Amino acid sequence: MRKIIIVITFVILLFCCCKWQGKQQKPTIPKKYNIENCLVKWHFESNSQLDKIDDIYYYFQHNKIVAKTITENYKPVALTKDFSIVNEPLLFANKNKPEVVVSDKFFTTLRVVSVPSLTKKKVVGRFLLNDSSVFRQLVKFLFTANIIQTYLHINSEICLMKEKFTKEYYQAHFTGKHTYYTNSENEVFYQFSIQVFIPSGKIVVHKL
Repeated sequence: MRKIIIVITFVILLFCCCKWQGKQQKPTIPKKYNIENCLVKWHFESNSQLDKIDDIYYYFQHNKIVAKTITENYKPVALTKDFSIVNEPLLFANKNKPEVVVSDKFFTTLRVVSVPSLTKKKVVGRFLLNDSSVFRQLVKFLFTANIIQTYLHINSEICLMKEKFTKEYYQAHFTGKHTYYTNSENEVFYQFSIQVFIPSGKIVVHKL
């Protein structure tokens, strides 16, 4: 009889524990990290196509992509329309050696910036097309090409909260979250902005 009582007690405790865990909710996300009311929302994740390019061409060399004049020795790396601006490709692979470059028609050499790891503002490089109508497209390219990195391991969701256009600069404010795994799934929220200065084209990332 005593054994039966012990078993029943154990089952009841197990049931209550599971029920309590089921009712647990994720911590409330502060309003400033709202990623619902967006001008546009983008999802980025580990890209097998970029990984293949990296395996063949060494995509990033010394944490940067060099800008070069595009000759017949280069072929475009146009994975999607996001890798072009005004219908012209931006990334090119060297046909003769493992190298990926950006066209110096549009960019100076670009340095890779990791937003989750950012502690102060960083300059990415310069965008040489002085046309504010393509600045949002420029930002999307920098995210998609992983030049401005929005996640560490798995994926990210990026919410464009607002844009500001002045005679001196374009600025885009973002709220984002990135997902990574240790022993369990983790989500980290952050805010940052990207400025493109006019007419220099300097691209600067700020952690907010």
